Amino acid sequence: MVARDGEKAIALLEDQAADPALRKSDFVLLDLNLPRRDGTEVLRMIRSTRVLADLPVAILSSSPGDVIEKRLTTAHVTADAHFTKPGNIEDFLKLGEVLRNWYQAHTEAKDSEASD
Repeated sequence: MVARDGEKAIALLEDQAADPALRKSDFVLLDLNLPRRDGTEVLRMIRSTRVLADLPVAILSSSPGDVIEKRLTTAHVTADAHFTKPGNIEDFLKLGEVLRNWYQAHTEAKDSEASD
């Protein structure tokens, strides 16, 4: 699913949280520089909604890592990971593999914690 701005992302996630019959997102790939409502607002909504609070969230931004971390800290929100957008298509395609590996590792760690 794709939401083209922060307001639509929040509406989509609120719908998922409100209706148990709807399929929930497996994870969120979030840009901090969204129109209408920025990514920190979307992340705040996710973390403050009981049924979404554990949803894995990875930030994808054109900003360097230290700038991403500062924005999250200033907004008092946390993401599970952050990545800087690559500058060329080859690196962007490699990022897909990195994201897949990150998500698999994240879910395996959660499964391991749940079985302990």
